[in-house]
Amino acid sequence: MNTFFSARLRELRGEQTQLEIAKNLGISQQKWQRLETGYNEPSMEMLQKICLLFGVSADWLLNISTLKLKESSVTNGVKTKISELKGYAVSVSKQADELLNTIANLERSL
Repeated sequence: MNTFFSARLRELRGEQTQLEIAKNLGISQQKWQRLETGYNEPSMEMLQKICLLFGVSADWLLNISTLKLKESSVTNGVKTKISELKGYAVSVSKQADELLNTIANLERSL
């Protein structure tokens, strides 16, 4: 495995111990150490688990891209906000319709 992968694993681990990370991934400390030193390469499943645990893209981890965050985490945040705004717009629209109906009823009563 290339040295970028190992360096990025060490960067992601930060102040956490190898044992802490290994437990979070469901592997032994020795297996994490071998990944971090480049002695072993991760399986596709392990690569996915690492990306999910740290919230990074596989492209960044493998030095294919300089974008660290997974696109899906950014996209999901934006989609959530859009959904909230749509809900608000629907609510405001209903209130506006009710107001227009009230005004129309008042005009008819005059």
